[in-house]
Parts: sequence; C-alpha cells; structure tokens
Amino acid sequence: MNVQIFIHGADGVTALLGRMMRAADGATETLASIGDYVKESTRRRFIESRAPDGAPWKPVLRGGTPLRNTSTHLFNAISYRVGADSVTVSVPHAWAAAHQFGAQIKPKNGKYLRFRYPGGYATVKGVTIPARPFFGINRDDSDAIGAIIRNRIAGSAA
Repeated sequence: MNVQIFIHGADGVTALLGRMMRAADGATETLASIGDYVKESTRRRFIESRAPDGAPWKPVLRGGTPLRNTSTHLFNAISYRVGADSVTVSVPHAWAAAHQFGAQIKPKNGKYLRFRYPGGYATVKGVTIPARPFFGINRDDSDAIGAIIRNRIAGSAA
C-alpha cells in the first residue's frame, strides 16, 4: 500500500502549479524537486519524532526512538515517483499505514499475542499502536513547495 499526498485546499500552491504546468518545459524537473523536498521533509520528521503539525510522537513503551530504534525500513523506503502531471511520495510497506494512522493488533489464533522485548517476553490480549503521522504537508512545506514552483516559473519567464 502506498500512502499518497495530495495538496487540497492549498489554493496558492494549486494556482502556482497550474501556471507551472502551462509553462510546460521543465515540469518534470519541478515535480522531481517537489518530490525530493517532501521526501526529505518526511525524513526529518523521523529524526525529530514529530508529526507534520509539530506534535511529538508518543514514546515507545519499550524505550528508544519511535520508528527508528529497531528498524529503519520506513525511513529508508520513503521515495517519490513523478508522473506526467503529478508527484507521488510513498512508502511501499502495507504496515506504514498502521504507524501513520494507528492500529489495534489482536491475535488471529488463540487468545494472546506473545512477543519479545528487552528483558523478556510479553503475553497480551492485544496491542495498540498509536498514530505517529509522518506524511503530510505543513505550512513550512507549503511555503517551500510554493518557492520551488515560483522559482521554476521565474526561470521559464527569463
């Protein structure tokens, strides 16, 4: 499953994108620049353990850094793909949504889940993974994307 970002309600950015698309030459490079920016902004959230709105992620009960301590699969898998008139930033792991939106994990067979943690094993009836949003566009991102588009338009007008 891929998590995709679409800019809705960002009228200024949408208008600039429309002007850029009409300019046509170099649109692919501009979309790649936007994809690269969003990818790196998302990676910064992993490093800072913060949601797009700046809220800190809930700590991990086992200790350590959320989504970074035991695995860097999500961090390393953030990528983007440029289409004819769009850019999609995604993570190719189905379980990414569990971290983005939160999830409840219940046993499929039997009454309990059993898993290892530092210092032993735990046996529980279920686990709640709190939402730790990493994808999203905040004000700073919107401003940066707008600057990328404006620079492209200014460059194509020259």
